[in-house]
Amino acid sequence: MKKQVSVFGLHTRAALNRLLLAALGLLAVELILAGVCIARGTALTLSGSRLETALQHSFRAGIIALQVLLAYSLGSNSRYGYTLQRLRISERCVFLWSCVCNTLCFAVLWCVQIMAAVGAAFWNANSARYSAGPQGVFVDFYRSGFLHGLFPLADGYVWARNVLFMLTLGCVTACMQLGMRRKGSRGWLVCMGLTFLLVLNLPVQYTAGRSTGIFHAITALLVGLVFLGFGLTQTHNGKDGLADEVE
Repeated sequence: MKKQVSVFGLHTRAALNRLLLAALGLLAVELILAGVCIARGTALTLSGSRLETALQHSFRAGIIALQVLLAYSLGSNSRYGYTLQRLRISERCVFLWSCVCNTLCFAVLWCVQIMAAVGAAFWNANSARYSAGPQGVFVDFYRSGFLHGLFPLADGYVWARNVLFMLTLGCVTACMQLGMRRKGSRGWLVCMGLTFLLVLNLPVQYTAGRSTGIFHAITALLVGLVFLGFGLTQTHNGKDGLADEVE
């Protein structure tokens, strides 16, 4: 049990600074883009505005940036990756803890984006030019495909899709970390391409929330299971640590 706690603690220490960097970078970029939109006289609404587009693209970039940072945090050349190789624990166990920790990191980044979007919406609602008032904030989250996909309110199908998206991102990133600990592997390129396709499908229109949510959820579940199964088959279950497998 102490070994399991040690592995999870190592993952946490490796991910914490990178998660903080990605979250603060995301907020800083969105703050700058919001300032630019306001300086250009953009209408103070979220749905269908340049501000919504800025939030959407920056969140996509934030997910990819976090994935890259997490992947390199446990690579063969990082001190955390070296420590993992010295631990006398199965590579399969390390992979599963990587999936858990990565999923939690993406969930935190998702929550940060939700708070930023909700904060921007209520800030806009206090403007004299925002005629819809505070109740218009909820309308924006139903009217905008990106905002509804990000924070679907009462749409349970999209909530389920989002949870599966995070789990899939966690498994895909764990496969990237596994590949980077094995020198010469190029599997991370496939993982990056899949992540790019996933973030392109974040928006969900409210009118198609049920059908799109179910389709995305099933797709994400299948992809997540494929990468989870791939990672489990590519890792050993020995007790002598990762060093022999990597070498």
